[in-house]
Amino acid sequence: MNTPVSFELAKLLKEKEFKKKCTAFYDLISNTQIDNAPIGNYNLTKQSVSIPTIVEVIMWLYEKHGIWIYTSDNSTRLGFRCQIQRLKILGEDNFSSEERYDSPTEAYEAAIEYTLKNLL
Repeated sequence: MNTPVSFELAKLLKEKEFKKKCTAFYDLISNTQIDNAPIGNYNLTKQSVSIPTIVEVIMWLYEKHGIWIYTSDNSTRLGFRCQIQRLKILGEDNFSSEERYDSPTEAYEAAIEYTLKNLL
């Protein structure tokens, strides 16, 4: 998923010390999104917020926190579900949404938000 995360998730990621380099960021002074910027960690300044893609966040959660996020669909019910698993604590602290989302992107964003707010 090369879709950038929402501004709200980007701010949460900055609070949770996301330090990966990105090619896009929000300039908080001008309130604009800058795409195709030189690769960098834009979370290092107070004036900007890095905008990672969904896949960059999923890999960061996996590598740094041992949390795996994935989506699934169920052919008998329309929509996508988000699922979260802590890899170091198998069988414990797993989360599977009952809510259905219209797209995998929506499901991934919901799972990322849940993880940032409740598991980190």
